[in-house]
Amino acid sequence: MEKDVKRALVVDSDKLNLYLVSEYLMRLGYNPEILTDKNNVLKHAKEQRPNIILWEVNYKNDCDQKVLSELKIACNSSRIILITAHSEFEIYGLCQKSGIQEYINKPMIFNQFKTVVNSRQKGYIKNS
Repeated sequence: MEKDVKRALVVDSDKLNLYLVSEYLMRLGYNPEILTDKNNVLKHAKEQRPNIILWEVNYKNDCDQKVLSELKIACNSSRIILITAHSEFEIYGLCQKSGIQEYINKPMIFNQFKTVVNSRQKGYIKNS
């Protein structure tokens, strides 16, 4: 019997970030799928039902907030973790509005990433 595969959806338009996050996820036993077009995230996530969704957010983009809110409702069994370079204050506001409970600040290192992804406890994670 084949072991259950942990699936991850990584949403980002930056190729370097996609590579880094995908590599980190593979180290943690996930099978990452990459999506660069944020317009297709909701449809794709509903069809694939990943265990975890990592989304690089642009705080200034109102579309992200709308799609994130819809994604949270449609894929309530998937953990959604935001990845951002924005200030803690800005991202905290987006998280509250979208109903997302976890985020990772860039730049990120593997141990911090691992802590967030492996955590069973919801909460905001700030890189030190």
